Amino acid sequence: MPRSAIQAATPRQIVRLLRPLMRTLILITLFSVLAGRAAGQEVQQTRTALSVIPFLSYTPETRIMGGIGGFYTVRPDSGSDKRPSSIAMAAEYTQEGQAGAGMYPEMYAAEDRIRVTGLLEYYINPYGFFGIGNANTESAREIYTPEGFRVHGTVIHAITGERVGRGLALGLRAELRYDDIQSIAPRADGGTPVLGQRTLAGSHGGWYNGLGIVALYDTRNSLFAPTDGELVEASVVHYGKTLGSVTHATTTIIDGRLYRPLADGLTYAAHVQIWNAGGSPIFTQIPHIGGASSVRGVYDGRYRDQTSIAIQQELRFPLFWRFSGAAFVDAGQVMPAWQQMRMGAFHYGIGGGVRFRIFNDDDAALRVDVGVHRGVAQLYVGFNEAF
Repeated sequence: MPRSAIQAATPRQIVRLLRPLMRTLILITLFSVLAGRAAGQEVQQTRTALSVIPFLSYTPETRIMGGIGGFYTVRPDSGSDKRPSSIAMAAEYTQEGQAGAGMYPEMYAAEDRIRVTGLLEYYINPYGFFGIGNANTESAREIYTPEGFRVHGTVIHAITGERVGRGLALGLRAELRYDDIQSIAPRADGGTPVLGQRTLAGSHGGWYNGLGIVALYDTRNSLFAPTDGELVEASVVHYGKTLGSVTHATTTIIDGRLYRPLADGLTYAAHVQIWNAGGSPIFTQIPHIGGASSVRGVYDGRYRDQTSIAIQQELRFPLFWRFSGAAFVDAGQVMPAWQQMRMGAFHYGIGGGVRFRIFNDDDAALRVDVGVHRGVAQLYVGFNEAF
């Protein structure tokens, strides 16, 4: 393509031009991961490791998801308790026709006092939108199909403690995203569409770029399966036209987690997330509840409004060998403003599940949960604890 044509190309045209390139990169990623697997013995001798894991999962939003993930890890010197830096790679496809590929770095520097995390993703992701409010019905679903990419980066520096994860840390977060909304299907019940009228912010696609601050307090004794400690993360991110976004909005998220051992192998875990979006957020940024890590049993994003709260409580207990179990009660609701929150308006997900520790010397685990909301059971198959 001539240079002048490239300069004149719109973001939507750029996404479409990138489509064959990204598909090629997915294949290259898979090939590289598999090739690295064969070279694993030599790589290990240099304190680095490259491994590959094919995976299957299931959620109501994706149904069956299959993919392959690669992990490149750089470990500190033998005997050190420093955290390893890593880059995860994944390519996946779901039964709902959703596809994507991404890279997810997590890097440590300055004796673990600095942590850099991020993501680079390309996706085609048909998904359901049910409207705004705390009482949306299943029949209100509109299937929209975005194709796009996003880049996120967070840099935090330890303020107290000798490193990130041992106290308070502060930092910056930047987000860059572009969506091409390819289609919006009519409602299944033939009712008046909400998203299909193309009046909601973001319904035409475009750029959504943000910049903000994040504060983290973390004393957990494990990343994957903590049994003691606390985590509190608060972030404020502003999206504005000065940053290239199609609209102005500010999102505020407060995420708190508590873990306490009650007896030998028995752990109480609690999670509270408060989410608010001010201004004119795009429809995918409107706070919502549901999904594998929120109110299990509720379709992720079925209930959306300017403010949301989700509360989870869970008992985790050993079973036998590498198996353990969990019983949980999740609750959440959305509302236009805090003043309109009502105790009788909470949605509840009640259920339990089992976990299987993949490696004997690691906390990483396969998780199977069943959550029941209003008498309907939903299955979730994935990795690690919900929170």
